[in-house]
Formats: sequence, structure tokens, C-alpha cells
Amino acid sequence: MMDSASAPDAPLSARLSELVDVATVARQQLDAFVQTVPPSLQEQRSDADGWSVAEHLEHLCLIEDSIGRLISTMAKQLRAENAHDVEGSSMLGSLNQFGLTAPKLKLVSPEAYRPTGMVSATDGLAKLRDIRSRVLQGVHKANGLDLTRKSFPHPFFGPLDGYQWLLLIGQHEMRHLNQMKDTVHKLVATSAASASAVSQGSL
Repeated sequence: MMDSASAPDAPLSARLSELVDVATVARQQLDAFVQTVPPSLQEQRSDADGWSVAEHLEHLCLIEDSIGRLISTMAKQLRAENAHDVEGSSMLGSLNQFGLTAPKLKLVSPEAYRPTGMVSATDGLAKLRDIRSRVLQGVHKANGLDLTRKSFPHPFFGPLDGYQWLLLIGQHEMRHLNQMKDTVHKLVATSAASASAVSQGSL
């Protein structure tokens, strides 16, 4: 008989459910926004140091795929240790001390997770959907296991446990969604200014 840690159809624990909800809401908002960005702007940068919408999406693919693999590895180890989670307190505030969603927080992505610029926005969204499906499979494998007992170092925040890594998926995506919105806003403003200058010059 399968236990809750391995049954794919078992309801997720309260802790995992709320973290999946955060990631789901972030993805819904991301999808909705990218659909509004004209194809002509999806691969443009607003400044030399920033990323285009397509590059942000490629970066998100690299990060979420890595976290998904990490969670699956943790789940395998915890199941072997029979380490079940008996605590149900919320983990939603467990990353607050890092201010990840603060717009002024500046982070430089490690080289391995920087976009190549070879992935279109359309392909990036498709890859994100495939990766999310695999991540959710890993989450179900971790269901009922104590993810606080396994940690892995984040390059800026230090050791994070499994729940924190899952929370990072949604918060990280929202952070980049805000950056994408800022990029598109600047591109639209620049385009409008250029059109106005051309119009005035023709008078």
C-alpha cells in the first residue's frame, strides 16, 4: 500500500499546498502578462544591463528546472530515511528576511543560470509549462516528508531547506515578472518618444 509520500493522487500537505499556490498564482500572472507583450518587444532589452522578456523566461526555466531536480533528490533521500513531516505551520514567511520581492534588491545571476538569448518568448513559456509539470511531480513525491531536514546552499541567501526552495519558485518568478513589466514599460515609452520626435520633426 502506498503512503502519502508516494501516492501521486494524495492531497498535498498544508505546507506544500500553500507553496504550490504561490507558484501557481505567479505563473498565471506571468502567462497573462507575456501574452500582452507585442512580439516585436519580446526580445528587446530596455538597457544594456537588463534582459529582454524572452531572456527573463529562459532564466526562469533554468532556475525552476534546477529547483525541481533538487526537490526530487531531497524527497528520495527523506523517503529512505523515513523522515515524515508532523509539523503543519506555514512556511510562507520563511524567506521574508531576504527581501527577495523588494524591487531595489540587486542580484547578479550566476553564470550557469544566465540566459543565452537563443530561446524565444514563446518557446520559453512552453518550456516553463513542461518544467512546472515535472516540478509538481517532484512535489507529490515529497508529500508528507519533512523538507526542513534537507537543505542546499543558495548563492546569496545561504542554506535553504526544501520548503524554502519551493517558495523561492513563486517569489523568484514574481520578481522577474516585475522586472519584465519594467522593461516593457521602458520600451513602450522609448518608442512613443521616438514616434513623437519624428512627428514633430516632420511638421
